[in-house]
Amino acid sequence: LKLSSAVIFLHEANAELGKMNKAAIRFAQKVGFSFPGTKIPESKKEFVGYPVRSSVVVDRDADKEKLKQEARIQLGIPQDAKVLFAFGGSQGARTINRGLVAALPLLLKDPKVWIVHGTGRQLKGNSYNGLSDVKSALEDVKSELPSDWETRYQPTDFIYNMGEVYAATDLVICRSGAGSLYEVCANGVAAITIPKANLTGD
Repeated sequence: LKLSSAVIFLHEANAELGKMNKAAIRFAQKVGFSFPGTKIPESKKEFVGYPVRSSVVVDRDADKEKLKQEARIQLGIPQDAKVLFAFGGSQGARTINRGLVAALPLLLKDPKVWIVHGTGRQLKGNSYNGLSDVKSALEDVKSELPSDWETRYQPTDFIYNMGEVYAATDLVICRSGAGSLYEVCANGVAAITIPKANLTGD
């Protein structure tokens, strides 16, 4: 609008430009992006990656095995456990939640498997309550679970100590949102990522 001499820098966190950035891009001097393939005019395009909170990233210079041991002590998980960390974002993902609960009889058959499950928190305006849904789904499989299932399966609506959980984890199962993908990569942990249906650009 030429009303200000301010320099405008946009950041696009996702692979597909959001509506606001699409509208504002013509006013910007530079547009930082996180994924190669994001459609931005070459003259404005600058790869900057995705900012990941330091609280969720394992220190790259630290001894990862030692960090894993310390995290498992803090979480009360045995050192020889096979740890699975599943989550679907802060508000949860119904498909991941129900799929994981349905798989519990098979997963927990192995006595060394421990599961940390972030079910998602019900936020204002969201009709889905992940923890309530998981508790309801558990009723259908409880009879098939081993006697120690409540020790080895830990569902919670919100995880405040993500860095610690990542450090203790052998395998992550999560929705493949931009933030989750970058957190998983920054922590160097194996993952099965699940796309969300009906997003912009499919």
